[in-house]
Amino acid sequence: MKQIRRIETGHYNRVYEVEYRGKVAIAKFRKPVTALTTNIDVFLGNVLLGDWRSYSTPASRQRYEMDKLESLYERGAAVPPILERGDDYFVMEKLEGDTLDKKLGDEEVIRWVFQELGNLHTEFRVYHGSPHPRNILVNSREIFWVDWETRLKNHSLQRNQERDTRIVCEDLRKRGVPAGLILDVMQGAYPKGMGTAYQKGMVTQTA
Repeated sequence: MKQIRRIETGHYNRVYEVEYRGKVAIAKFRKPVTALTTNIDVFLGNVLLGDWRSYSTPASRQRYEMDKLESLYERGAAVPPILERGDDYFVMEKLEGDTLDKKLGDEEVIRWVFQELGNLHTEFRVYHGSPHPRNILVNSREIFWVDWETRLKNHSLQRNQERDTRIVCEDLRKRGVPAGLILDVMQGAYPKGMGTAYQKGMVTQTA
């Protein structure tokens, strides 16, 4: 495996574009664990994020993401397949597409994102945890969900799914998408019977 370029450096990981067995792929390397990193994670989870985030270590967060990706891919979800995994890294297929923040002027794409988020919640019975525009890839055929390392705790699946929806709505509003469009698209795109979140809480969030 040969590194081509660094794509991103986060709190826990470094992400690279790499050459892997003759093809371009994406590799995610875990940063070395330090006492400061662990203490920051506990502080963020307990104090700033209202206990939404798990207190897990960087190593357990990475294992969680790898296991989640492998499980969802086997079930047919639109996630990148893992090509190789090690103690402190994993390699994924590089997916074609643009991040959602480059497609915000396309109403059909926004409608499509809500449809696929609804399918993710109802068909696969999971939450994403961090469905920000940078973690949603769009091409002409499919919408992919990436970056699954956020593990939430002490809340029901429904509440975590409601949080997913709120994140998408708030991010779209912050980026200038009209509230009326978000509400119209959301109400028309979600499958029926999604629960109270999509009837009350999420509606007021777009105002």
